[in-house]
Amino acid sequence: YCIARSAATQHCVVWCRVDEDEAVRRCSGTEKYEHGVVQGLIDRFEEPKASNRWDKPLFVADPVPSESGQLRFTLDLDVVVTALLHSTSKLIPVLATKQPIATKANLLHEVDRATFKVQTDVIERRESNFCVAIFSLRLTLHALSARFG
Repeated sequence: YCIARSAATQHCVVWCRVDEDEAVRRCSGTEKYEHGVVQGLIDRFEEPKASNRWDKPLFVADPVPSESGQLRFTLDLDVVVTALLHSTSKLIPVLATKQPIATKANLLHEVDRATFKVQTDVIERRESNFCVAIFSLRLTLHALSARFG
């Protein structure tokens, strides 16, 4: 929800509803998660609720045994796609989810250095030719503007 809100985009929650034993069985055949990790995830899992704004819209895929004995999930994907593509409500970033503007780590140093160069140029040229100093100042400000936006 927070990532979708930060990106000001649509989202939905699709919950594949399985019991704890089935979840452990499905994860035990993979090398991705150790049993302790799977159990920790199960212990902390909160079922999504359609009344929570971060779980809206909520789609539940219920397991149905197939002829081969494997569980298959029933879910109308057209409804999910319609909810994502044709929803009129947009998530708007708020202060907590807004991405900070990326700046260079040494931005302050570079601005200080450029300011010092302008100051030095103005002092050196003020006695000789004021127009040259103003032109130099404009060129430096233009270069700063182009570099830092």
